[in-house]
Amino acid sequence: MSASEEVKYKNKVDKYSSHSLIIKKINEIAPLSNNILDLGCFTGELLNRVRINQDVSNNFFGADLENFVRKDFNFIKFYLLDFNSTNLSDVFDNKKFDIVILGDVLEHLINPWDALNSVDQITHESSNVLISMPNSGHWYFRLKVLFGRIEYTNNGLFDKTHLRFFTRKSSAELINVSNFKVVSTDYSSIPWENLFKRGMASKVLSIFERFLIFLRPQLFAYQFIFLVKPVRRDK
Repeated sequence: MSASEEVKYKNKVDKYSSHSLIIKKINEIAPLSNNILDLGCFTGELLNRVRINQDVSNNFFGADLENFVRKDFNFIKFYLLDFNSTNLSDVFDNKKFDIVILGDVLEHLINPWDALNSVDQITHESSNVLISMPNSGHWYFRLKVLFGRIEYTNNGLFDKTHLRFFTRKSSAELINVSNFKVVSTDYSSIPWENLFKRGMASKVLSIFERFLIFLRPQLFAYQFIFLVKPVRRDK
């Protein structure tokens, strides 16, 4: 993912943001001494939050089109990577990772099917891959399309750099045809704290929205966060 054309991707700190849900899942599955790779790491904020939230020793790696990693995040080993056209084994010198993060990346790619399939090259049988993807079946997305009001923005569901659009069903199909299987699925919320600055309104809306997500995630989940594992390995 590139930060060109002044596109800025904020660190998502809300309890039910995709970043926070990814961190929570990593804390559950990563006891110690893991090699953790963030594909599309941007400034490295997500990896830094993972490090802060753990009391164990892990090795952190990041990759992106350009190096925007903060200078003080010197614990991250950075790799330049064009995910659209690169053999991952060559980029990472045949290294295998225990945890691979694809946070809001696949929708930006020309061929996310080939890209996700290539992640197989840098994982082993017990690796975990965390994928977050925006929900193009969200009620807001559907409403805007229904009334012909497709207005591109610098982030969110109508991010102007999105090349592909996925629902929960098509996201799961992408994963299943790419040598991975879905282990669990979490759902993020609209970033209300960006709209109401963490006031009472944002808390009430968040609680109500979580109830709606529980009832019908296909319509109310802002993003899907999949924990997936590799399948069909050569012995």
